[in-house]
Amino acid sequence: MTLSRRGEHVNGTLHLTPHHLIFVHTPPAPSGVDGKPVRPRELWITYPIIAFCTLRPTPPTSRQPSSIRLRCRDFTFVCFYFNDDRKARDAYESIKAWTCKIGRIEKLYAFAYQPQGVEKDVVPSGWAIYDPMREWRRMGVENESRKTNWRISRINVDYAVRGRGCV
Repeated sequence: MTLSRRGEHVNGTLHLTPHHLIFVHTPPAPSGVDGKPVRPRELWITYPIIAFCTLRPTPPTSRQPSSIRLRCRDFTFVCFYFNDDRKARDAYESIKAWTCKIGRIEKLYAFAYQPQGVEKDVVPSGWAIYDPMREWRRMGVENESRKTNWRISRINVDYAVRGRGCV
């Protein structure tokens, strides 16, 4: 398959994961390089950054390849050209499912992620690593000996306090 971006066309492989679209290609070796192998390059696109995705199938009488065109929220435009119309449709359906048809927030990758290996055994869990109350006290908030003008307030702990003029 071919990636077209910024006027450049490169051949490579497209990998669709549950959280990113990854295009891997090996750039041509620059002239005058002393035998060092050229390392593959990767373009990673996270699904939430994709604003618009279109499929342009191969017209029956044309020699144009099928394409998937992406417009990203950071104004990046990317086009993938496929030699096989079926593969283009499959890739398009996968991209569309991971970007457009979330439906519920629980379907986002952050909620589905399950740590593996060493990461799974981290103690305490990620939610218990940072304690804002302990951090503020470390910085001297509510420390009488430091004489700061800062204090911890629990006035809106239940989100019921409304400011003046609020309905």
